[in-house]
Amino acid sequence: FFLTLKSFFSVKKSSGTAAITPDHHPEGRFQFVRFGDFDLLQTYVPNNGMTHESHDRRRLWDREIREFLVHRKAILDRSGDSNRMLIWCGDLNVAKDYRDGTHWQNLNGEIVEWWTDESKCLTASTKRDKNRAAEDIGIPSFTPAERRRFKETLEAANLVDVWRNLHPAGIQESELARWERPEWTWRGHLSKNEAAFTSKYQGKGQRLDYFLVSPPAKSSIVKSCEILGFGTQRYGLFCGSDHCASRLVLAEHHTNTTQNQKLDPI
Repeated sequence: FFLTLKSFFSVKKSSGTAAITPDHHPEGRFQFVRFGDFDLLQTYVPNNGMTHESHDRRRLWDREIREFLVHRKAILDRSGDSNRMLIWCGDLNVAKDYRDGTHWQNLNGEIVEWWTDESKCLTASTKRDKNRAAEDIGIPSFTPAERRRFKETLEAANLVDVWRNLHPAGIQESELARWERPEWTWRGHLSKNEAAFTSKYQGKGQRLDYFLVSPPAKSSIVKSCEILGFGTQRYGLFCGSDHCASRLVLAEHHTNTTQNQKLDPI
């Protein structure tokens, strides 16, 4: 199993800067650890950027991570272990749908997103390539192309979005204002002048960090999944970052089976 997965990354070097090598990906960070009865995948997915080059780099990453996940699934299917759980976590740099960004509106049944309107979410000085494809228009993480590829990866690898599965309508029971709630893992920078609302993204949020589980039936052993930061002022576990921590808790009877077991990192 390990040798087969390792061989997947032992690909020939390509002319592109984003080729996966046995050591590391030049932008995306990848860790895969095999526990006794489940696999843990942690990644940082490279930002989509706003240039043709960065779009190409992200497309390559998305394709290769999907191929890796499909490859893993095929190995398990052949070995009769198709029910083995995978937890994929990290900053995946994509907002799956409109709920994963703040300040959207429902106008007579039509969802209007603040984050997909370049006239609102970008400044005149924002550097971007002209003549981008229509599905690459928009701020990184919210473009139609990123969302489409993410959906394809979830379907191909039979993954479920744990937090959204538990909170389809967000956090309803909260005394906080709508956009201040712990539903988004990234928060915009604060204005240097606290008396002025001059920072373009102050008060805005995005959910870019995930816990994904496969197969979907395994999500039944999840006890809780929480986003541990909230609000314009970045309360909670932001710890100096613009991303906050998230926490996944599995049922105790499952976590006990993995204690004191040797880890086999790839």
